[in-house]
Amino acid sequence: MMKMMCTAAGITPHLTNDCVRATAVTVLSDLNVEARHIKAVTGPKSESAIESYNVRASSPQKENMSNILSGFVSGEESSLQPQAIQNRSDVQI
Repeated sequence: MMKMMCTAAGITPHLTNDCVRATAVTVLSDLNVEARHIKAVTGPKSESAIESYNVRASSPQKENMSNILSGFVSGEESSLQPQAIQNRSDVQI
């Protein structure tokens, strides 16, 4: 089914169910959606399976961590506080 959908949409290479599921889990997790809600959308996966899809930090998370560490090294205490990730934090789920 995914192959037919990708062909119809002109997407190459063709996406797999697992690829789409992993992307959905990553996006939802980055927006702080609870794992139980992610499970409801992505199918009957365990919470540990959901965590395995989201083991790498996103680009905004990496940038935030870099800013925190840079602030620490430069002695700027105000930058030591973790900041909310700005990507679509206004979305209510």
